[in-house]
Amino acid sequence: MKPLLTVALVVVMVLTSLLFGGRAVFAADTICSGSLGAVTVGNLRVPANRTCTLTGTRVTGSITVETNAYLTATRATISGSIISNGGKVIKVTAGTTVGGSITATQGCSAKIDGARITRDLVVEADRAVVSLTNNSVGGNLVALRNTSSTWIAYNTIKGNLSCTGNNPPPNGRGNVVTGAKLDQCSKL
Repeated sequence: MKPLLTVALVVVMVLTSLLFGGRAVFAADTICSGSLGAVTVGNLRVPANRTCTLTGTRVTGSITVETNAYLTATRATISGSIISNGGKVIKVTAGTTVGGSITATQGCSAKIDGARITRDLVVEADRAVVSLTNNSVGGNLVALRNTSSTWIAYNTIKGNLSCTGNNPPPNGRGNVVTGAKLDQCSKL
C-alpha cells in the first residue's frame, strides 16, 4: 500500500508541474515598496530602486534587498535573515529581532542599532557610512573591505569581532566580545 501511495504522490506532483508550466508552485514573496505595519508576511523582497519601511512587521521568512533599494525595519520580527547585495541603505533599529543573520554587501550605507541578531552580522564592501551599535549578536560581527567610515560600538557579541581590509579602519568602543577581537578591531 505504501509504494502505491508514493507512486500516486509522484504522479500528482508531475501533473501539477506540467499544469503550471514546469515551475514549482509556492506562495510568492511579498513585494515591499512603501510601508508595512503590524502584519505578518512570509519571505519579503525589496525591489531595485524602491523603499520599504517595516514597523512592527512580522516576517516569517527572510528579507532580500535588491540593488539601490532602501530598507528600514523598526520593532520588526524577522524569523530568517536580511540579505542585501547592493542595497542603497539598510537601517535596522531598536526592538528589531532577526532569527538568522544580517548580511549587507556591495552597498552604500548600513545602520544597525539596537537589534537582536541570532547569528552573524556581516558588512562587506560598503561605500558609505557603516554604523553598528548597541546590538546583541549571537554569532560573529564581521566588517570587511568597507571604504568609508565604520563605527562599531557597544555591541554584545557571542562569537568574534573581526575587521579586515577596511579603509579607513573602523572606530568604536565598548564592545563586549565572548570570542576574540581580531585584526583592525583588536582594540574595539
